[in-house]
Amino acid sequence: SLVGLVTGSQTINMSTPGEMWHIQNFSFHKKLSEGNYTLVINAMGIFKPQKRLTEYRWYFNDINPMNPDLYVSYYSEDSGGWSNGSQGTPFLYKLDQKLNFTFKPEDINMHAEINGDSHPVLNGIDPIKGNLSISNINYSPNETTLNIPIKNNKSSSLIFNSSYNIRITNIFPSNGSVLIKENLNNSWIVRPTIVRNFSNNYSIKFNCPKSWYNLTVFKDGENITSYDDVKIIGNTLYILNDTITDGANWEITANSKKVDFDASIPLSVYESGQTVIISVDVPVSEGNLTVFILDPYGTEKYTDTEENPSGTTTFSYTLPSNPFKGSWKALIFWNNYTDAGLQTLTFQIKISDGSSDGDSTIITGLDPQFVFLVVLIIIIGLVGGLTTYQAVKRYKRKQAEYRQKIYNKYMDVLNLDFIMISQKSSGLNIYEQVISGEKRDPTLISGFLQAIRAFGIDLTGSEEQSQSIKLEFQKSKVLMSEFKDFRIINIFKDSPSKDFKDSLDPLSRDIDKYYGKLIKNFLGDLSKFKGIEELLDKHLQLSLVYPLKVIMPKNIKLDSAEKMLVKKALNIMKKRNMDYFYVSYLFAEKEFNIRNAERILKLVEKKVFQHVK
Repeated sequence: SLVGLVTGSQTINMSTPGEMWHIQNFSFHKKLSEGNYTLVINAMGIFKPQKRLTEYRWYFNDINPMNPDLYVSYYSEDSGGWSNGSQGTPFLYKLDQKLNFTFKPEDINMHAEINGDSHPVLNGIDPIKGNLSISNINYSPNETTLNIPIKNNKSSSLIFNSSYNIRITNIFPSNGSVLIKENLNNSWIVRPTIVRNFSNNYSIKFNCPKSWYNLTVFKDGENITSYDDVKIIGNTLYILNDTITDGANWEITANSKKVDFDASIPLSVYESGQTVIISVDVPVSEGNLTVFILDPYGTEKYTDTEENPSGTTTFSYTLPSNPFKGSWKALIFWNNYTDAGLQTLTFQIKISDGSSDGDSTIITGLDPQFVFLVVLIIIIGLVGGLTTYQAVKRYKRKQAEYRQKIYNKYMDVLNLDFIMISQKSSGLNIYEQVISGEKRDPTLISGFLQAIRAFGIDLTGSEEQSQSIKLEFQKSKVLMSEFKDFRIINIFKDSPSKDFKDSLDPLSRDIDKYYGKLIKNFLGDLSKFKGIEELLDKHLQLSLVYPLKVIMPKNIKLDSAEKMLVKKALNIMKKRNMDYFYVSYLFAEKEFNIRNAERILKLVEKKVFQHVK
């Protein structure tokens, strides 16, 4: 950039061979006034095809540029003019350039570094584009943001644009079972546990065996195979992001034809003490071979399993000295992770004259005509991986406990007739609500309970804790919970669950937190306690029995199951010509679906379902 005055221009003579300093005499001379000046050099005209401009050396630090014909002068304010100058020591100048060049990725060793390994970016079809394709890398960044460094040997500030397509997979096993039944094809059930980690875009892909057909997907007992978020392409099953919710119970069912294999017994009739030899030609070496021998009453007398047998495998069983006579059966099961088969062999036991006709003790067993069913519990390695039995068991137990609590709360609110909150010292009511049934006289109820309390019923616990008393009056069950300056009175048709009682303690603490001072100083103004209804709904899930309306806020995201519930609610209101609906309308034949109850509470939380007041 030019700060002072440009005095002229001249071509610099660079004809001297070799790499050295060049002295340049300018043909024009002009006295310069005080100010700042910049030497501008245009080097574009000396570009050589085999080199880049950045390879030209515009100054040397290791070669002495001293020359007796060169002077350095400076301007002195004291004298008001320029000094005569110092001979032999010139200024050194450096050309500071910014060049705009394009590079091929391979020319500058462009590469990505992952796990300490270098992955080169290859030249693309376009000279200035490159491609990097990496597969089957076990990479765990342990961060929510994926950051892969791209480096090169040219410059750390190299500017480039990138577009990428990344596919991340997490391999996990699934518990499953196969039902092998005579005269029917195999029935497979896989029960995967799907838990999100930190991803908001999380889809599942199952590579199902080629021998499986009739793939069906159930979520919380509901067949969702036809949902838009479930795709079956050949034998690949996709469960897409929007339908995956934490805590759901999943089942994938399928059928397969039984694998045929040969099994034989050399004799058809045996006597006591003889050895029964069973020969089996296994279809595939990788698998399990299991043999059961059953007496005429269906009682198991012998069992043995061979893991990964090959060729012909034999099993032998020596009959007892006094076996039951009649028709015995040998059931031979073969299975691996994807296929299974069954063969049934029969043989007769003949009892010699004079021998005992069976055991002296009568043993009750199964009907010998029953169709033999054996469920072989296996781990279906659809996508492989490792896990622990205890972790899955613990997760399932917690899941079952949580779902039981949801069910109990729903049944409790259906069972709840009336709820009331009163000041403990005066017995005055600060809040009351009819849940179902007839409206009751709150003053009478409060006075009655106040009188009973005055009789000195012993309640355990300190004044800082919730204390409860349970009464039965006529056909009603009364649960009264006291906490500091107030009591909560609940009237039920039948006794509530322990979960409901447990929920009263955190409810009491929240009421005390937000309204404790107002209750203590209560003088009759009820308008200050309207917000208690939100706390009741939060802890007791009263929305499950409220009349509800549908409101669709803007930019609200719903998964496919939630959309189905909203659509069903709208259809019900339209069909019944109502502007509200009840949760019970959404359950098929009034059967309570726990997962749908969870979704409904979620829709209430999202304010899609709102209480009609």
